[in-house]
Amino acid sequence: MIKNRPRQPLNALLAAMTTLPLLIGCPSTGEPSTVNSPAPTNSPAPANSPTSTPERISAIDFPEQPFPIPGWFAVGTKPKPEGIAEYPFSPTNPDAEIAIFSDEWSEVPSGAALIALTAAGQKQEVQFRRSAEEPYGCDDIPTPMATFSASKPMSEGGFWLLPASAANSAKAIPLEDLPLDELPTNLLPPEKRQATEARAWQAGNSIILLAKETEKEAKLSIFNNSEEIFSTGVEVLGIEGSYDEPLDFSLPFQPGIPTPIGVFQFDSASQVAIALWHPSFEGHHFEVVASNQEKMELFNVRYVYYCAF
Repeated sequence: MIKNRPRQPLNALLAAMTTLPLLIGCPSTGEPSTVNSPAPTNSPAPANSPTSTPERISAIDFPEQPFPIPGWFAVGTKPKPEGIAEYPFSPTNPDAEIAIFSDEWSEVPSGAALIALTAAGQKQEVQFRRSAEEPYGCDDIPTPMATFSASKPMSEGGFWLLPASAANSAKAIPLEDLPLDELPTNLLPPEKRQATEARAWQAGNSIILLAKETEKEAKLSIFNNSEEIFSTGVEVLGIEGSYDEPLDFSLPFQPGIPTPIGVFQFDSASQVAIALWHPSFEGHHFEVVASNQEKMELFNVRYVYYCAF
């Protein structure tokens, strides 16, 4: 969970998204993951069977882990649509605490256990519930999800799900808003240290920086001990004649501009994953920047439709 950032009421966040005109996709489509592919399974248990013996669970082949580090990216749910939401992308599900936007879990038996690692660093065992089309978004559009239940409520935001064998060495690095005047002097010039021009976060020795370059474009950079280890360009989305706003990092979010929602570390300091959320006009796009052979690489996770204008 990102600290030092005011929470927004769900209706206000959704209103901000749904007042923008139609741009991306339709309810039945989304951006497919570029790396996810189902793995064969040797489990004799039928999909979504109500019970699974420990032997069956231990022998199950989960879907292929899509990153060069172990595990799967997931998001926390909220139990009901009313009330305050931490993030506007959170699925509503009274029966599940965690969801993966995926249709690749149909062969996993109900009850199979994984370890959930929250962005704040808590670990808890969760049980696979089912792979199904769950209602999502303002119109409850059926959306493929793998859902998981836990023995106690969990937070919203980004999660990392891990097999038990990989969970002991994994941890989350707390992610905090970093005031611009606390940035090292070599990372951002003084004239850009304004709330509209840049935004920064810190997670341990890592700094994530968004800095405006043009009226529409910015650079997303990741630094480790002030050394740049990853960068990519980002751009605010627009619709000519309908939505044509300049970049403004003082706003809670803008379509197309990413926000980090979790930083996770694995069996060495070089093995990390930074989860990014991009709001869009109609939905939400998730990406992960992860270590790949001693360099950081951007992986597309999923685009999910949320609401049309």
